[in-house]
Amino acid sequence: MTRLRDPRLAALLLTLAAVLGLVLANAPSGPAFLGLVHAPLGVWTIGEWVEDGLLALFFLVAAAELREELVHGSLRSPARAAVPILAALGGVAVPVAIYAAMNAGSADTLAGWAIPSATDVAFALGALALLGRGLPTRVRAFLLALAIVDDLIGILIIALRFGADWHRAPLLIAVVLGLVLPHRAGHAMRRVLEPVVNLLVLPCFALVACAVAIPGADALGGAFWGVAIALPLGKLLGIAAAGWLAGRLLVRDAAHRLPLAELTLLGALGGIGFTVALLLARLSFAGASGIADAAVLGVLVGSLASIVIAAAAALALRLRRVRSRA
Repeated sequence: MTRLRDPRLAALLLTLAAVLGLVLANAPSGPAFLGLVHAPLGVWTIGEWVEDGLLALFFLVAAAELREELVHGSLRSPARAAVPILAALGGVAVPVAIYAAMNAGSADTLAGWAIPSATDVAFALGALALLGRGLPTRVRAFLLALAIVDDLIGILIIALRFGADWHRAPLLIAVVLGLVLPHRAGHAMRRVLEPVVNLLVLPCFALVACAVAIPGADALGGAFWGVAIALPLGKLLGIAAAGWLAGRLLVRDAAHRLPLAELTLLGALGGIGFTVALLLARLSFAGASGIADAAVLGVLVGSLASIVIAAAAALALRLRRVRSRA
C-alpha cells in the first residue's frame, strides 16, 4: 500500500492519462470521445462529475495535508504561512497585468484577462513529484499552499465575474473540510483515500481535463499570444518575485526561507494551467468561438512551456546539489 501512496506513481499515471486524453480528443474518433466526456449524466455531464465531483476527493486529501503543514510542519508559523499566500497573489496579478498590457487595444480579446491567472493544483503537484526528487518537503508544502490559494482565487473570479458557479462548490467544501479535520481523523482519511486518489481520481481527471481538440494555426491572435506568454512568464515572475520579497520581509531566519532557485521552480510549475484556465477561456469568450479556440491553444502552449521551464529549473537545482557535494 505504501507504493500506492507514492506521489511519483500518481504523477506518472496522471501524465499518461493526460497524454491519452489529448491524443483521443484529436484522433479521427475525437468527436465521439469528446461527445462522451460532455454527455449529460444527471445534473452534470460526465466530465463535470469527474472535474467537480470526483476531484473533490483530491482536494480533501490535499487540504488535510496542508493542515498538517500549517499545524506541525514547515508552515506552522503565521509568517511562514503568509509567504505562499502572497506568492499566490503575485502569481495571479502579474499574468493578468501582462495579458491586459498585450491586449489593451482590443476590447474583444481583453475580456480574457483572467485566463492566465489559474494554476492547476493536481498537475502542478504531479509535475513536482516527477521533477523535484531530492528537494526538501517544505517545497511541496509551499506549492500545496500556493496552488490551493490560487484555485480559491480562481473560483472567486468565476463567481464574481460570471455568476455563482455551483459546479465548483464541492471543491470548496472539500478544501474547508480538509482544513478543519482533527489530526487523527485527517491522517486516517488520507491513508484510506490516497491510493484511491492516485490510482483513480487523478488519472480520470487528467483524461477529462486534457480532452481538448487543438485548434488550427488560424486561431492565433491576441488571445493566444496573451495567454501563451502571460501564463508561463507571468506565473514565473509573479510567484518567484512575490515569494522572495515576502520571505525577506516576513521570515527573519534565512534557514526557513525558500531560495530564489526553488521559488523559480515553483513559479514555473504555477504556469501549468489546464482545468480552471480552460474553463475561464470558455466562459470569457462564450460568444466568440474563434477567440475561445485561440485562448484554449494558448493555455496548452503556455502550460507546456511552463513544464519545460520547470524541468530546466529542476535540472539546474539537481546539478547545483551535485556540485555542492563534490
